[in-house]
Amino acid sequence: MFFILIFCSISSFVDHHGRLRVHGSKLIDSNGDIIVLRGVSFGSSPGFYNVNAIKQLWNQWKTTCIRVPVDLSDGDLAIESLYKAVFSAVKVGIYVLIDLVGESPDDEAREFFIRISSDFGHFPNIIYGFSKSSEDSVSLLIKTIRRIDRLNLIVLGNQTELNNFSGDVKLDYNVAYAIHVYAGDDNEELKELVEFAVNSSLYLFVTESAATNSSEDGDLFLEKYSDLISYLNEKDISWIAKSISSKNESSSAFELNADPWKVWKTTDLKKWGVYIRDKLNWTFYNAEKK
Repeated sequence: MFFILIFCSISSFVDHHGRLRVHGSKLIDSNGDIIVLRGVSFGSSPGFYNVNAIKQLWNQWKTTCIRVPVDLSDGDLAIESLYKAVFSAVKVGIYVLIDLVGESPDDEAREFFIRISSDFGHFPNIIYGFSKSSEDSVSLLIKTIRRIDRLNLIVLGNQTELNNFSGDVKLDYNVAYAIHVYAGDDNEELKELVEFAVNSSLYLFVTESAATNSSEDGDLFLEKYSDLISYLNEKDISWIAKSISSKNESSSAFELNADPWKVWKTTDLKKWGVYIRDKLNWTFYNAEKK
């Protein structure tokens, strides 16, 4: 009985932090404490969308948030993969960013978020994300989500490139602004952008990052990436790295023959996969101690 009570008292990462909200230029948890999410984005390898993989991403990698990109043009497979990933993340107890990507018409995007917020909005694990170019479209989708889920975080990805970011659309009390950071690209404006966000009480969320350039292939600039991640950690900015997939590209974490259902060994990972696994582990156990 003693051991059973100890086992049952163990809470998950989401149990501890609860529902998230933006407070000025910071993200805070249900206790009012600053929280920084760090994790990985899934890619176009459907086999990894399973509870065993997501358990390992928490247990072995210390991933606190996964990003699930959803392109509605991919049809039923995209929705099926999303549901597997979300239910797995909820079971494991980590956060999940449901990120609508692609060029979905507003009516299709609206129907998608009605369905998703109805099915998942009661979970504190859920973060919504989408990319739209017009303020009217952004407003429509925010209102669609808020009619059903009034609390969970929304990440606006309508201005994801550093040189296009303005942050002048603040249509909701609990929104973050997505940016993409690739070490192989010119990131000279990053510090200026962060300063702008802080002064404007906006919260930035790096929903995509890698040590490559934005093509996600080619050379790995690991030293530059490490410097960028250190800066993001210093500024309490959440970040997500690409990608949990076994594609033939540099930003893919896994070798082509890696089995998504088995316990992963270092030999299953590419150089980038080993790096990001170790970076997430180190950051989880060290960055929180500042």
